[in-house]
Amino acid sequence: MRSLCNVQGVHQLTFVRAGNIEDADGDLIFLQQHPQADNYQHYQHITNHPLWLQLNAVQPGKVHEVSDDYWHRGSYIAANRILDDLFKYFVDKQ
Repeated sequence: MRSLCNVQGVHQLTFVRAGNIEDADGDLIFLQQHPQADNYQHYQHITNHPLWLQLNAVQPGKVHEVSDDYWHRGSYIAANRILDDLFKYFVDKQ
């Protein structure tokens, strides 16, 4: 499971494992799972871990699952779909 998080204005990609959950902390977290990976058990272990539940983005519900189908691709279409996701989650809808 990978997490893209924003920590004090610095964006970083973190491969989340039980030993580095605190590294995934940020104001907003995007979770990306490889569609062919059989990692549902790992996903459940991480997202139910007590440290995960204490992260700044987890408590107010600012964790968003995104599709690996285009977040892990390098095409123009994928880039546009990623921008669509970022716009959906970052733009204030007031």
